[in-house]
Amino acid sequence: MTIQVDITDAGEFHCFRLTLNPQAGPAERIEVMFHATALVELIHKCSTALCEWQNRTTEDLLARSGVQPLTEEQYRELAKRQV
Repeated sequence: MTIQVDITDAGEFHCFRLTLNPQAGPAERIEVMFHATALVELIHKCSTALCEWQNRTTEDLLARSGVQPLTEEQYRELAKRQV
């Protein structure tokens, strides 16, 4: 495990400690304290970045394989059929 998240106040459930490289010694690991709202914001921003990365990576892989991505019109038409 390279990331560990702990609740720091079991009675309140609003403070969290994020530890990177938790099995390393104190000098090698990084600990960051978050309030619940800040942790939710971090998760949202990471999720957005991951989606953007996946989108770029997928388009790159498709281009390399010669597959053309769908146009906006094709997406709309496909969405109509799935409803």
